[in-house]
Amino acid sequence: MDEEVLKILLIKDGPDDPAWIRSVLAQMTGDSGQPFCEVTEAATLAGGLERLAVGGVDVALLALSGPQGTRLETFKRVSAYRPEAPVLVLLTRRGSGLENDFIQSGAQDCLVEGEIDDRQAKRSILFAIDRQRRVNTFHRHLMELRHREARWKGVAEHNPDALLVMDENRSIHFANPATQDLTGVKPELLIGQSLSIPLEPQKAVEMNLTRKDGKTVAVEVRAAPMPWKEHRIWVVALRDISARKGMERTVRELNEQLRASAHLIEKQALSDPVTGSLNRRGLAKAVEDHLVSESEIQAIFVDLENLDAINEQFSYRAGDTALREIASRLRTAVGASHPIGRITGGQFLILISDPGPADAAALTDQVLKAVSQTPLRIGGAEVGLHAHAAGVSLRPSGLDDLILAGHRQISEARQAQRKAEAPPSPEEAAPSARREPKVSVTVDEFRNNARFLVVSQPIVQLRDEKVVGYEFFSRLVSLPMELPEEFFTFTFESHLLASVDHQCYLLGIRKAEAAPRNALIHLNLFSSTILEYSVADILGRLPPKRPKQDFCLEINREHLPADVAHLARRCQAFKRSGVRIGLNSVETTPEAADLVRRLEPDVIKLDRAVVNGIAEDSARQAALREWTGSFSPSARLAAVGIESRADMEALKHLGVHYGQGFYFGQPKQEVL
Repeated sequence: MDEEVLKILLIKDGPDDPAWIRSVLAQMTGDSGQPFCEVTEAATLAGGLERLAVGGVDVALLALSGPQGTRLETFKRVSAYRPEAPVLVLLTRRGSGLENDFIQSGAQDCLVEGEIDDRQAKRSILFAIDRQRRVNTFHRHLMELRHREARWKGVAEHNPDALLVMDENRSIHFANPATQDLTGVKPELLIGQSLSIPLEPQKAVEMNLTRKDGKTVAVEVRAAPMPWKEHRIWVVALRDISARKGMERTVRELNEQLRASAHLIEKQALSDPVTGSLNRRGLAKAVEDHLVSESEIQAIFVDLENLDAINEQFSYRAGDTALREIASRLRTAVGASHPIGRITGGQFLILISDPGPADAAALTDQVLKAVSQTPLRIGGAEVGLHAHAAGVSLRPSGLDDLILAGHRQISEARQAQRKAEAPPSPEEAAPSARREPKVSVTVDEFRNNARFLVVSQPIVQLRDEKVVGYEFFSRLVSLPMELPEEFFTFTFESHLLASVDHQCYLLGIRKAEAAPRNALIHLNLFSSTILEYSVADILGRLPPKRPKQDFCLEINREHLPADVAHLARRCQAFKRSGVRIGLNSVETTPEAADLVRRLEPDVIKLDRAVVNGIAEDSARQAALREWTGSFSPSARLAAVGIESRADMEALKHLGVHYGQGFYFGQPKQEVL
């Protein structure tokens, strides 16, 4: 299937020729190597507006000249002329706040000469089209709602009302037939009678009217005076609003329920289901809130080192108990004024509310003592909690900056601890020897010395408990990086994540060649690898003798792009070839449900936090049932971290198709 070629309109407003953007656009290609875009140029602003009026333009690039104010007004004119078309502004250099002015006025992005290459420009263009499409959809829905509201208002206004003509003494001189339905009295019997109602011109007044049968009716009164011979009379319209009043009461009650439900949903969306502290999304929001009023953020990064050991020695349920205990101790140590959140695994982040440097250091020591001082009792045994804590202080652009800074601090602390605990070499022991300080692992050392452990774990069909496939993933077994978080953080910071992940993918394929015939083969990939390597390269590495339908590429939820539209297109390309797509570490949150809808995976792998202990947690069972029912996924559900038969039976009853975990056996390992 041919890729769609984007229609780009380049509008020049002034003498400056944006040759640089032509060069950038010329280098762009689609995923299959075909041209990415077709560029049409308009030499003048008027010509550009005429071309926009014709339509068929996916995105407009606006090259502006002249003073800052003039350029901004020109952009507003173009944007207002065809507001549904995304516009990107081309700048030859950055100005004082100029980019922000354009963005706040509706520009999707600003591309600055010399600061952007073809890949960045391509990404900006795709993001701009996607954002504008969402804005257009929102405005279209808004207009539909307004038109619908106007139609219903017109229907309501044409309903028959009770009409009266009264004099200044409120004596009735005329009543139409509709008054009988409202008052219970025939119109002719109302003539000459008085009715105590407010006569306020140009104003709607609500009151309760007592009918002949004693029932009370809520009515809206509208009165207008008009001259009649030498006197003044009043034309009065009475409308029964009892139904509306009842509806308003119902709406108020529903709004209260909706507010309570929205508060609960927001709390669940921002909370970690295991510890009750903030999750990654909640931490990101807390960081954004801090940046509104703070020039920099001070935080404490806490890493529970022996969480994996607790999981392996006892169970993942024991690991969850340890995580909850850590969160409780952190809350006790720092108090309610400092937001606490769990990042992943045994890693926590505490945002410190406006302390001095000395207070922050003291609080870090206090946190470390609170976590590590008292052992945790698990199954009658006392287990020490071994953690590192590091304080960070910086002006981050977001949560990821804080996490990376914390990872660096923890990694340096571990290396210092290993150096202190290691016996001295003969050269170091010699008094006269010149001692050179050890350095951390370099990129070259990593490339030359990295060795990987390939792990295979069976995938069991819960219906009959038969092994139907295997998941293959890699772990680093050389160099001073013991934990997967350290390994992935190092490769991410060194811009090696995609290439190393691709290497691990190839090792998994090599190991998978020995898998039984017709077995499902699950391989893990980060989204950055899927986006950086071509579809043809990734598919071309699969064994040609096995059908594509045997393979499932599991997308790791770490380091997902902010906008997954391009990733979703890559997923569809894989699925067209027959390869399945999986999404791992999925929790029962609205955010995860939205990601499932956008990526449309064939396999949804539920996170251990959802799976472990679910047999004894009816609330978690109900949450999973409601979550899957909210979007009726056509995908197969798989559960990771099954440790007991009770959990397996509960998951099978809940409609989960596949399972993995220690209950089915230990993973097999091989160093490659």
